[in-house]
Amino acid sequence: MRLSLLALALFAAPVFAQSNADSYRPGDVDASAVQPYEAQYRIFVIQGAGSGMPFGTMSESLSIEDAVALSTVHVNGAGQTQRDSAWFSWPEMEPIRFRSEANGAVKELAFDGLAVSGTLRDGSALDVTLDAAAFGQGVADIIARTLPMEDGATASFYAFDDDTEGYVSTTTLTVGAVEQVLGREARVITSESPSNSVTMWYDAEADQMLQVAFSPQPGITVELRRSDLD
Repeated sequence: MRLSLLALALFAAPVFAQSNADSYRPGDVDASAVQPYEAQYRIFVIQGAGSGMPFGTMSESLSIEDAVALSTVHVNGAGQTQRDSAWFSWPEMEPIRFRSEANGAVKELAFDGLAVSGTLRDGSALDVTLDAAAFGQGVADIIARTLPMEDGATASFYAFDDDTEGYVSTTTLTVGAVEQVLGREARVITSESPSNSVTMWYDAEADQMLQVAFSPQPGITVELRRSDLD
C-alpha cells in the first residue's frame, strides 16, 4: 500500500471535476490544492489484541516540479527494504512512470497514453494497452483528501493493477466517523480494492495522515503511526 501524506500546509478541500461519474479516471479529480510534503512513520505488527511489535520505519515524500509530481516511499523493516517511486502529471494525475525495488528485485513501468510497458518484479516483460485511462499506483490517499470530510462521503476510481485480469481495478473510498488517534481528532477513511482493505486516520484540520492500518492475513494487523508530529 502506497500513501501520499500532506503535511506542510492547510488547504481548502478540492472538489471532483465530474461529480456525476460512476468511477473516476485521471483528470476527473482536482488535486491542485495538495502541497508537497515529507512524513515519517513507525511500523508495528499487531497479533490479536496486542499492542504491537515494532517492525521498522517508513518515510514518504511528494514533490511537484514543472507539472510533474514525484511520490516516493521508502520502507526499512526486519530484513526487508523497499523503495517505490511514482511519477504522474500534476494536477491531472495521469501516470508517467513507476519504479519499485524490493530486496534487489525491480519492477519498472512506463505509461504512454493507454500503453503500459516494462518489467515486473519476477523479471517478466509487460506490454499492454488499456481500454481506457486509469490512475497509476499510490494515489488513493491523494484522492481521499478531495472528498468532503463528512460521514458517508464516498468515491471510486480506476487504477492500473498488474495483478488483475484486464490490468485495471476499482478502489472505493469512504469517509467515516471522527476518532481520537495519537492525541488528535481524525476522520476514518477506508479504501477497498480487490487486493486489499486499508483504513486511514486523517486529521483534516491539520491536513495530516496520522495512522494507516491493513491486515495482510487473518489475525495480523500492520499499523503505520506518524513519528514526526509535534
